[in-house]
Amino acid sequence: MKKLNIFLMMALALGFTSCEEEWVEALPQTNAQEEVFTAEDFAATSKLPAAITLTEADADKQVEVARFDAASNLPEGSVVEFAMFMADNENYESAIEVPVVNVDSVAYATVADLQTAYTTVQGRNPKAQDVYVRYAAYVITGTQKVRVNGLDSYFAGAKVNVTPVHPGFDIEEAYYLVWGDDPENFDLTKAIKFNHSDKDVYDDTKFSVIVDITPDQVDAGFWWVVVPQSTIDAGAISDAADAVYGVIEGEEGATSGMLITNSEEEKCFAAIASEAGKYQFSINMYSKIEGLESDVYREYAITPAFDNLWTPGSSNGWNHANSNMLATTDYITYTGYAYLTGDFKFSNAADWNHTNYGKTDVEGELSTDGGAGNLPCAEAGLYWCSVNIPNLTYTLTKIEKVGLIGGFNGWADVVAMTESITAANDIKYTGTIEVTSVENGGNEFKFRMTDDWAVNLGGTVDNLTNGAGNLKVEEVGTYEVVLDLSSLPYTCTVTKK
Repeated sequence: MKKLNIFLMMALALGFTSCEEEWVEALPQTNAQEEVFTAEDFAATSKLPAAITLTEADADKQVEVARFDAASNLPEGSVVEFAMFMADNENYESAIEVPVVNVDSVAYATVADLQTAYTTVQGRNPKAQDVYVRYAAYVITGTQKVRVNGLDSYFAGAKVNVTPVHPGFDIEEAYYLVWGDDPENFDLTKAIKFNHSDKDVYDDTKFSVIVDITPDQVDAGFWWVVVPQSTIDAGAISDAADAVYGVIEGEEGATSGMLITNSEEEKCFAAIASEAGKYQFSINMYSKIEGLESDVYREYAITPAFDNLWTPGSSNGWNHANSNMLATTDYITYTGYAYLTGDFKFSNAADWNHTNYGKTDVEGELSTDGGAGNLPCAEAGLYWCSVNIPNLTYTLTKIEKVGLIGGFNGWADVVAMTESITAANDIKYTGTIEVTSVENGGNEFKFRMTDDWAVNLGGTVDNLTNGAGNLKVEEVGTYEVVLDLSSLPYTCTVTKK
């Protein structure tokens, strides 16, 4: 193959003409492998900005991201183009390609595309963070496009600190439900911190907390507001915007709606809980409401918080006590196994005096109307049930097979277990595993349903939960395993023969 002598210069110019950028020299990156396009003296160096700032006002602006000199010794009619890649780590794991346009030896990307790439790898948080960029080079001759030095070859890798376009809203790291008996004077010592996931608050804008409101608190007046961390740190609620969040005047007793903060046009008000009980207070510090002009809204919802759902129906004589129960970790989605032989309902208490969930005209949807019809189950058997209470939806997944799988059989096909179901409250499966090694996970196992990892049980023998970690035995040998799905928590026994 003809060898080419190519000298290329690339310059990443992601800043704006209105400001000076600090530049750092970036070194070429190559990976040794069999070359699919030989370039004996190919070298790529670049000058990359140490820091850049993106603004929404320049969203459509074409920014120069790579420049290279005209290459010598190329086949007649050939050109060189670059592709740009961005990642959040120096190993470029999960790097994404940034759309660029190559024109007259210069590659361009729009500010909008750079922003999109940045938020994909780093999220929506507006603080400046480092990203890593590098390039692939291609020689194009007619309809043939060949990557220089092979498919894994990159050039001009460097770290760049980027300040992204601000998303137009601010979210603090923590929020608190502050309550008291005086809607005009709150004591910040009565602050209950909202829970949040381990995601960045700009990527998961929802917070929630479980509150058990007593009858005495209701009698005294359970007024509440949402307070950000900065106000807690300040030690007092002020009239400043975003110092406290409440509800619109006239909606103090509502169980859902918009959260607002003080402004020149409107004042927020404390809300009141009128009934005792266990509730989940949920807030979303960034949402969009159809039909309203603003791009940013904050919402709240107060929903009853119950630990379980029951499944009274024809399989258990419509007896709550004998029915299978579903559990929850977030008071939103409830999951569990139920043995169903015909019609049934979901209920949020072990009686008919609370909320029960029946059928609607739409399959998979639930009604809280006490007079709603029963939920149908056309085929008798064991089902994995999933219920979303806020959305009033449910799914039933029939369990066709319960099996054992693990290191003992190289995580290959499951070892089928024998079913023993005599009633809804007596559901057992029995199987045998042969453990020949306790090294390298050879003693680990799980329960997998219907040959699908979507429903599997692990954890500990006295508390099996869906998707939990592997179980294990300590010694080589043959073991009889009995899985009991009759009630919560799910358990198993592992007996060495």
